[in-house]
Amino acid sequence: MEHTEELPDIPNFRFVTDPTQCSRNIYRSSQLLDSPGRASQLVHLNVRSILDFRGLSHPEGRLSDRFFRPVVVRPDRMATGSGIQYETIRTDDSSECYTVEGNERRRFYIKFGDRNYMKGLFQETTTIVKLKIIIFLLVDILTFFKFNLSQTCFINNTLNKLKLSGSLVKVTQLSGKQIYSALQLLSDPGNLPAVIMCSMGKDRTGIVSALVQHCLGFTTKRIVKEYAKSEDFVFVDPIRFLYRREIDELKLSDCFFNSSPEIMETILSNLQEEYGSLDNYMDSIGFSAHKRVILQNNFLKTL
Repeated sequence: MEHTEELPDIPNFRFVTDPTQCSRNIYRSSQLLDSPGRASQLVHLNVRSILDFRGLSHPEGRLSDRFFRPVVVRPDRMATGSGIQYETIRTDDSSECYTVEGNERRRFYIKFGDRNYMKGLFQETTTIVKLKIIIFLLVDILTFFKFNLSQTCFINNTLNKLKLSGSLVKVTQLSGKQIYSALQLLSDPGNLPAVIMCSMGKDRTGIVSALVQHCLGFTTKRIVKEYAKSEDFVFVDPIRFLYRREIDELKLSDCFFNSSPEIMETILSNLQEEYGSLDNYMDSIGFSAHKRVILQNNFLKTL
């Protein structure tokens, strides 16, 4: 998508929507890299909301609090397809930067990979693996988690075994409420323009981007091509260093650095096989055809 609008100097920052066809836009991005200056760039771009799929546990996001009021979305407290429940985090900063044309700029924290996701992965392991994880957990407790043996065992027998594409397929299966929440927030004109982001801005962000793009009429080939653009940013400093550190800390395999077209092809193919279509998948998580039309109408220009 070529466009003359100057975009912020943030790794992997680009359009999700097509600015030549949309009256409002969604952008995608990697993490903001501990820089309030980068958050201010989003303000200059008139961004009204950030959807951060890492959850509130990442302190980096708090540096943007002076520009975007932090809000934690609670997908686990709602039935699929119901209204979104969230709570605003109180801060000491009463900056007027929050307000834009009568609305607040907000940073919505939607944690993908939450307890339910981990529980789902654990339940799919063999009985022997479950016993190993439990035994290692007891050892970790006795040693005050000095070695994190249970985490290593869990990661090796779930995420590393699934590899990146398989783990993202599991995201679509086990994080439906998070995905629904993101799509619903992006359907609210008061939250637009919006930026969606995670650590690298490629995987969790890529899934939500793909579903939005499908709603806006992108072909499968185009969705895959858009996802693969992240490959150009994976090995660029400083994002490469930060993501390398995350992967090493979690003991994930190097395949999690990848963002090849085959990864998104696998995700879309699985949704097609399991649900019959992407529309059927969105129906299953509560984002109905009516809601998809609302999202579409919020973006596409009237010809």
